[in-house]
Amino acid sequence: MALSLSDLVSRGCDLRELRDASETEVEELLLALGFESADDRAVLQGLLHRLPQDLSSDELASWASRAEASEAASGDEILARAEELKAQGNAHFKADELGRASTAYQGAIEVLTSPAGKKALEQWWTALKETADAADAATPLLVSLHTNLAAVHNKLGQWQMCVAAASSALALDASSVKARFRRGVAHSNLAQYDEAKADLTAVVRADPRNREARTVLEVVSAAIQARRDPERKKSEKELYSKAFQGPSLYAADEARERQRVAEEARRVAEEEAALLREWRAECARLRALAPAAVAVQASVAKRSGWKEMEEGMLVDSAAKGDPESLSALDKMAPISLSDFKTQREKAQQEARAAQQEAERRRRREAEAARTVSGEEAADEEEEELLKGLSKGYKKRADGTTTTFFDRQVDPATKALLDAQKAPRRIEADAAAAPAAAKVGSAWNTAGTWEETDASAWATAQLRSRLSGLEIEGASSIARGVRVASVKSIEGTASVITMRGKTRHPFEFKFELEWESESGEADGDAVKGVLSYSDVCPLASGGDAASSMVSYELAEHFTLPPTAEVAADVQTALTSLKKLVNEAVELFLMDFKQH
Repeated sequence: MALSLSDLVSRGCDLRELRDASETEVEELLLALGFESADDRAVLQGLLHRLPQDLSSDELASWASRAEASEAASGDEILARAEELKAQGNAHFKADELGRASTAYQGAIEVLTSPAGKKALEQWWTALKETADAADAATPLLVSLHTNLAAVHNKLGQWQMCVAAASSALALDASSVKARFRRGVAHSNLAQYDEAKADLTAVVRADPRNREARTVLEVVSAAIQARRDPERKKSEKELYSKAFQGPSLYAADEARERQRVAEEARRVAEEEAALLREWRAECARLRALAPAAVAVQASVAKRSGWKEMEEGMLVDSAAKGDPESLSALDKMAPISLSDFKTQREKAQQEARAAQQEAERRRRREAEAARTVSGEEAADEEEEELLKGLSKGYKKRADGTTTTFFDRQVDPATKALLDAQKAPRRIEADAAAAPAAAKVGSAWNTAGTWEETDASAWATAQLRSRLSGLEIEGASSIARGVRVASVKSIEGTASVITMRGKTRHPFEFKFELEWESESGEADGDAVKGVLSYSDVCPLASGGDAASSMVSYELAEHFTLPPTAEVAADVQTALTSLKKLVNEAVELFLMDFKQH
């Protein structure tokens, strides 16, 4: 009877459990299912060793179906299937669905590296080499898949897996700068600084413009120097101790430093232990809300004789202090430790924000109370000043009585007022004065001041000028950028006529969403926002200022670039900012003619 993984799945077998089972358990299961051929058992063992490690049972069943479908495929079909899976992985990666991206990339690698795939590709390559334009398409595709898989592991912080994926890519193509950079970053996070320095140095030599690689290389070099310094200081101390007997002059300082380091390590360990305890308590709470047993189907368990432990049994064993049960229970956690830590930090931030808001509210209420108290004190002071007055009346200097609000004018002030009220002679005929220039609207014949609101027109005109700005890349793979949308635009504009002169003041703020894509097959989109505020004419004197503007600019990435394209994106973005400045200046020219 022929053996296939699909047959095992159809009979209720869990491929994930088979993969993790011992050879003896697999032999027993095969015999129970009727597979008595030694060749069949050897084939099964080989297939199980090839099963990916980080897939669920359902995903493993799909993987097995794809692997068997490729058994009879031709070389062209295998390449097409791998390209399709790679495209799916790229789409998942851009959507930040890293688990699905990893599954797609691993599936494509399996299609190319399975025994059937290798055989079909070898036959295809043998036939293709007879043509003049033969080119090996499988190896570059496999290098790209391993490199992309390394990027997924890098983003997930799976540094060992990132090193393995990048090393697989470099084994096929030692000149791959992307793979070497990602492996160097993974080595640096594993504190393997010598290996990281070798990889990153090679990247910088191959691509001197790679600023990210240079930055990481500086950090790695500093770590290597810091590691060497204690060794050098230790050797120097031993050398000098032979020449100068007695206690060290720095013994007290060194003891204090050792104590500080020990206390810091103890504090970090206590925080991590507390986090672990809180995480396990949260997992226990979630399990109580939605219990789920971990067991194989009864038919398979009966035939194979396996005894699976339910999750409840693991909980009991872990409570009794069994380390293996506790470790197994942690692997089955309903929420990962990293997700729990993120949620806890978010809750702590919200609690701090609520506390700060409560403190601000308390201060506002206290300030309001002080204001009311101050008003009451002022009322009391006014009452004190009015004491001794009889119903709002007061006495003049001559002894007569008048109201409290009657103001007394001294002789000097009275003389000044009389002089201002005296009649004066007009020296020139008003009719002989030159007529003022006619400015402003018909009603403003004196040409004094007139202001017209042009905000609606200016907003529409400025939006039209900013929309669709674009910088094209220099080649099919070089990065260009374009304004995807004018996210928001606010402000005012007016036309002011005063004393025969017309001015066009305005003040705006707007946000531009931009994006960048290249023609590279595995390139990722890059997006960001340019925020302009306090956009107004630059006051340099006269109407010449209408051709110049001043503004405040803030910018950030919403989808950051990779190290490989960061320099190209930054160059194109600088050109886009110049286009925006020119568009605002053109808007000023339009406004001047409005």
